[in-house]
Amino acid sequence: MKLEGLAAYFTREKVIRNSVISFIYLLAGTLVLIVCYMLSGIFSKGSGAYYFMQNAGYVLLFISMALMYAAVHRGNSGEGPHTAFSLSLFAAGKAHIVGAGLLGSILVLFIAALAQALFCFIGLIPYAGPAIVSLMTLPMFLINFAALLLVILAWVLVPPLVSDGTGIRGLFPEFLALAKSRGVAVIAYTFASLVAAAAVFAPILMVVRYAAGITRAAQWNIAAAYPKAFMPLIRPSYVSDVLATLMPRTDPLAAFQKYGSSIFSYIELLGVVLKIAYGIVIVALAAIILSLFVNLLSYWYGRIRDNR
Repeated sequence: MKLEGLAAYFTREKVIRNSVISFIYLLAGTLVLIVCYMLSGIFSKGSGAYYFMQNAGYVLLFISMALMYAAVHRGNSGEGPHTAFSLSLFAAGKAHIVGAGLLGSILVLFIAALAQALFCFIGLIPYAGPAIVSLMTLPMFLINFAALLLVILAWVLVPPLVSDGTGIRGLFPEFLALAKSRGVAVIAYTFASLVAAAAVFAPILMVVRYAAGITRAAQWNIAAAYPKAFMPLIRPSYVSDVLATLMPRTDPLAAFQKYGSSIFSYIELLGVVLKIAYGIVIVALAAIILSLFVNLLSYWYGRIRDNR
C-alpha cells in the first residue's frame, strides 16, 4: 500500500504539538497512577481493595493515553486551527465516552473469562468432567484470543471514532461495523505501528542511557543518592569511565561525621529530587514516542475509514 499523505501527518508543527499533548496526558495519567498506588497503601497489602486501587491506576493511565490518541486524531481530521491546549480540552470533554467504550471492552473480556470459569465447574464431575474440560482447551483458547483481539480493536478504534463525533449511542454499532469490515487491517496496521515506534525508541533509549551514565559520573559527589531502580537505565561509557577515574571518591565516614545521622535523610531527599528530574525526562521521552505511535494509528484509521 502506498503511504499517500503520510508526510502531512509528520510536519514539524504537528510533531511538536502532538508531543506536547502526549506529555500533558501521560504526565496526568502517571500522577493518577501514583495517587492510586498511595491510596492502595490505606488497605492491607494483598487484599482485594489493595489490588483494585493499583489496577484502577493502570486503567486510568491507559485511558489517558486513549484521550491523547483522540486529541491527536482530532488535530489530524478536524477542520480549523488547533493548538495543543484546545485539542487537550476537546479530548478531556470526551473522556466519559472514551472511558465508557474502553471499560466496556474490558467488561466483555471479564464476562468471557467468568463464563469459562463457571463452565469449568463441570470438572468436578468424576472422570468425565476433567476429560470434557481438557477437550475444551482449544475452543476456550480461541475464545480468549478473539476476546483479546476485540479489546485491542476497541482501544484502537474507539478514540478516533469519538474524536470524529460518534456519540455514546452510536459508538457500539459503529465500532462493530468497522471491526467486522476492516478488523484484520486494523490489527495489522496497529502492530506495524508498534514495530515502527519500537524502531525509533531503541536508538533514543540507547542515547538516554549513555547520557544518564555520563550525568551520574559528573555528579560524583551525589552518586550515592541515585536510586537503585535507576541502575538498569544508566549505561557506562568511555567518557563516564574517565570521569570516574578523575573525580575524587566520596568518603561515607567523613560525610557521616560532618552531617551526623541526618545524612541518611539528606541522601533520601536528594534521591527524591533525582527521581522527579529523571521522571520528567522519561515521561517526555515516552510522550514523544507515543505521539509518533498514535499519529501513525490516526493515519491508518483515516485510510481505513475513507476506503471501507
